[in-house]
Amino acid sequence: MNLFSNSNPDSENGHRSDDSLNTLNNHHPDLDSIDDVQNREPHPETIKVLRRSFLFLIVLGLLLGAIVATGVIYLMNRFDLTGQPSQTPIEQVK
Repeated sequence: MNLFSNSNPDSENGHRSDDSLNTLNNHHPDLDSIDDVQNREPHPETIKVLRRSFLFLIVLGLLLGAIVATGVIYLMNRFDLTGQPSQTPIEQVK
């Protein structure tokens, strides 16, 4: 009794020799009617919404950046991180 007998009559384990493994080259007749999405013009209202959203995000980013920068400068001044470090006097030799 052979436990590993091949019950499939095809010698290549179910794969026919004419089946291509490269699926990029397989031609499917049902896919011929797909429209190219790049050829469609966007709706004018969509363009207005995108422009408005873009400007809103730019203004929001600038305001948030200004607030954060002001806060960082305030904290640096409060903890005296902007002052010059103390320098030891350099003796001049004559």
